[in-house]
Amino acid sequence: MKTGPTKIVSIGIAVLGFTLSAPVLAHDDGFGGFTKNGIHNDSPVRALNGMRDGIQAQALNGMTDGAKVQALNGMTDGAKVQALNGMTDGTKVQALNGMTDGAKVQALNGMTDGSKVQALNGMKDGSKVQALNGMTDGSKVQALNGMTDGSKVQALNGMTDGSKVQALNGMTDGSKVQALNGMTDGSKVQALNGMTDGSKVQALNGMTDGSKVQALNGMTDGAKVQALNGMTDGTKVQALNGMTDGSKVQALNGMTDGSKVQALNGMTDGTKVQALNGMTDGSKVQALNGMTDGSKVQALNGMTDGSKVQALNGMRDGAKAKSLNGIRNSKAKKLN
Repeated sequence: MKTGPTKIVSIGIAVLGFTLSAPVLAHDDGFGGFTKNGIHNDSPVRALNGMRDGIQAQALNGMTDGAKVQALNGMTDGAKVQALNGMTDGTKVQALNGMTDGAKVQALNGMTDGSKVQALNGMKDGSKVQALNGMTDGSKVQALNGMTDGSKVQALNGMTDGSKVQALNGMTDGSKVQALNGMTDGSKVQALNGMTDGSKVQALNGMTDGSKVQALNGMTDGAKVQALNGMTDGTKVQALNGMTDGSKVQALNGMTDGSKVQALNGMTDGTKVQALNGMTDGSKVQALNGMTDGSKVQALNGMTDGSKVQALNGMRDGAKAKSLNGIRNSKAKKLN
């Protein structure tokens, strides 16, 4: 009979709403932590264990980014990519750790360029090239650090020339030559700085003559001679400035006589004599101006008498006498 009232009192106390519920609702949950109002502090993250990835991705909605990053452990990459939606870029960068490159490339969509550059660390070059699509050129230049030259060449497609010039720093000359394709000549001239002469010669192909002349600055004469092939004579004359006489003689091959006469200015007489070979007599006469008499005498060899007569003007009599050897009918005219 005494137990009955006790139960009733217990019920009554519960019904009357006395605060006996507090010690009942706050208790050890058996997982090493305490619940608050029946919910464990990290229950959402722990509750995802064992759930299918698709359900887990849905369940992440509303969770803080930090909790989401924890919850992504063990999920497949496809589910992780879904789960990244709405997360901040900094958290996404953390969450990408351990994902395959293909999944990372998908996950980068919508991220800011700065975050993408961070996220590219550790990815293979082929994946990086894909991931660069849509990034600004400045960010691409940063992202290229550490990539192989072959990958950089691919990554340069679509970049502005100014950015390409920056991106070429540190690349091998062979790769630079490939990378120059499609750039404007002005940008190519900038990009050639620091390249070896042999590579510059290759890189000049297809450039306008004016740009080639700029690009020749600082090259060795031997390389310049190669680079002159295919240039117009007027441009070659400009390009010869500063070259040694011996190199100029080589460079004159194939030029017209008029251009050769211009190109001879400033050359030593001995070199001029070599350079005259193969020129017409009329051009030789022009080219003799300013030469010493001794050199003129050498240069007259093989010229026709009429041309020799013109060339003798201004020479001393002793030099003229030597030059007259072999002249027939013109002797009388010239001795008058």
